[in-house]
Amino acid sequence: MEAIGVATGWIYGPYAYTGRLGPLLLGVPVLIPFAWFMMAYPAFIVACQVLDEPPVAPRRRWGVAALAAIWMTAWDLVMDPAMARMGFWVWKTRGPYFGVPLQNFAGWMATMLLIYGIYLWVSSRWPSPVPSPPGAPLMEAVLAYALAGAPFVLHPLLNPRADPTAQALGLIAFFTMGPPVLIATLRSHSFKVMRK
Repeated sequence: MEAIGVATGWIYGPYAYTGRLGPLLLGVPVLIPFAWFMMAYPAFIVACQVLDEPPVAPRRRWGVAALAAIWMTAWDLVMDPAMARMGFWVWKTRGPYFGVPLQNFAGWMATMLLIYGIYLWVSSRWPSPVPSPPGAPLMEAVLAYALAGAPFVLHPLLNPRADPTAQALGLIAFFTMGPPVLIATLRSHSFKVMRK
C-alpha cells in the first residue's frame, strides 16, 4: 500500500520519503512496515478489549476492525504532521491539516481496515489452538499505545516555549489517543482484580 501510495499518490495523497528513515525499497523505507505493525497490534488489542472481544475470531469482526482502524488513524493524526515537519517525508501538495492532505487519513483507515479484515478472516478460519490467558497481552498493548502518544502530549507540557503546532498536536494526542488507553485500562482484567 505504501509503495503504491508513493508511486501514484492515489491512496494517501502525493508524498515522497526523503531517505532520513534509512534504506528505501520501492520508494518506502524498510523500517515503515515495522512501524505500522508496532502500532497496528496494540490498536487492535485495545479495540478487542474495549469491545470485550477475543483477539482471535471475534464475533463482531468488522466492529473490531473499524475501531482499531480509527485508533490507528488517531496516532497518525499526531505522528504524520510531526514527522513531516522533521523532514522524514514531504507532502507534494500541502493539505489543510498541518500541511497534510485529508486523503492521507482516509487512506490510513482504508489500509488498516484491509489489514485487520484479512487478519480476522484468516483467524476465523484457522484459530490458534493455544488459548491466551485473560488480559494477557492487554496491558502491554495499552502501554505500547500510550507510549506512542506520550511524547506528543509531554513535549508541550515540559517545554513551555513549544511552538503552537506542537501544542496543538499535544492536545490532539491527548483527546484522541487518551480515551482508548483509559477505556481499555478500566475494562482490563488486571484493573478489575486490583479493585477487589
